[in-house]
Amino acid sequence: MDRFPVDTTDSGGLRTGRAAFATLAAVHTTLLMAMMVIAVALPAVQREFELGNTGIALVNSAYPVSFCGLLLLGGRLGDLVGWRKAFMVGTAVFAVGCAATALAPGFIALLVARFCQGCGAAVAAPAALALLRGVFPRRDQYVRAIAVWGGLPMVGGAIGLLTAGPIVNVVSWRWLFLVPTLIALAAVAIAPKLLPDLSPSERQRLDWLGGALVTTGLALVCYGLVGSGERGWSASVVVTVACGAGLLAAFLFSQTRRADPLLPLSFFASPRRLAGLCGLAAGATGVFSLSFFLPLYFQQTHDYSPALTSAAFVPYSLAMFATSAFTGRLVSSFGARTVTVAGLLTGAAGLLLLATMDDQQSYLGTMLAGMIVFPAGALAVFAGATVAALEDVPETHAGVSGGLLNTAMEFGPTVGFAALVAVAGSWTTRLQGSGTPAHSAIPLGYGAALTVAAGVFLVIALACWLLLRPSARRR
Repeated sequence: MDRFPVDTTDSGGLRTGRAAFATLAAVHTTLLMAMMVIAVALPAVQREFELGNTGIALVNSAYPVSFCGLLLLGGRLGDLVGWRKAFMVGTAVFAVGCAATALAPGFIALLVARFCQGCGAAVAAPAALALLRGVFPRRDQYVRAIAVWGGLPMVGGAIGLLTAGPIVNVVSWRWLFLVPTLIALAAVAIAPKLLPDLSPSERQRLDWLGGALVTTGLALVCYGLVGSGERGWSASVVVTVACGAGLLAAFLFSQTRRADPLLPLSFFASPRRLAGLCGLAAGATGVFSLSFFLPLYFQQTHDYSPALTSAAFVPYSLAMFATSAFTGRLVSSFGARTVTVAGLLTGAAGLLLLATMDDQQSYLGTMLAGMIVFPAGALAVFAGATVAALEDVPETHAGVSGGLLNTAMEFGPTVGFAALVAVAGSWTTRLQGSGTPAHSAIPLGYGAALTVAAGVFLVIALACWLLLRPSARRR
């Protein structure tokens, strides 16, 4: 991981910048690890609870739906009560959700527990990002720190993918949530001693209605899109998606009527910030979708064990860790624009390589190449786009800006992921209707979804090249 400068200024109980950063980074990494760790275990969960493809997709997305939907509210909560307190409360709720996931007796209980995980993460994540500004008050330190911070989600994802298989093979998928629970509880215990007690100078009210509208809207849109893969665009699916879209539209309208909105539309007035948020959403869509499609492909099409599936992700993780060693320096040397665009183009190439999957495909060859190329590109996207999205955000909006950035990253595992699942399901159904056997049609459906994702990466790369112009950068 890139070395970062340390500010040793004592502030509100802060002992060292390094210790505080390590605490915040450990929790941030764990939040994303808990989201990804279940991917390798999905076939085992499917067998235990006798679920169809829609069921396991819902298990996969229940956490990011609440995470994404409540992030803006969570960011505002930190602005209201103080960021350290919000960090501790959110992390504690996340720990409870992890423990409940491990003990879930049935499908509904599992969904509720995963939703609880996301609720806690939605409060902890923006608070952690806001605290980071207090840890590194100097701009050069902060820019380098958030470049490292932007790559932590992939670190967490890689750890989850690598460790999940052996744990599922040896004991049970339920044990996957023991480590996140312990890390979260440890962070809550040491936070008062290590983290600064910071809060903005201006306190604003919570918008509970806005939080309910956006969370319910996202849940309905995702449920409808995921269900369309198996049921097609039936009347019930169309109504569900339309209702969700209507609630999201109502949320946006409500924000124009409030003096203290959850989502200040002025945040999108900056082209650099808008481009950065789009880059984060695209990168997260690719990462989360691969964590769903590839384990299913390896285990269902090629009969890999969970442990062998984790082993298949070793090149993916090595490429990610190698890239993380210098992303901070790359952003400092070449700027957010170059790093973000190069990452999107590299990520698109990796997705196209992986999109060649079929039931005859060998792991060695284009699949292995894609497992190396994509994570390198995605990590560069996260590093560059995070810097672009957080430049020049006023301190009074540090919490809500953290919520907005994390919302962009969770938009991928919610709406972006659901849309790709719908593409995969529709393409698979079409192929089966024309006589293609299921074992051949399913991986081709996954490949179609990844091809669409690559196209999105290319479009966002063009947008970032145009919007992240050096002349627009404030020096």
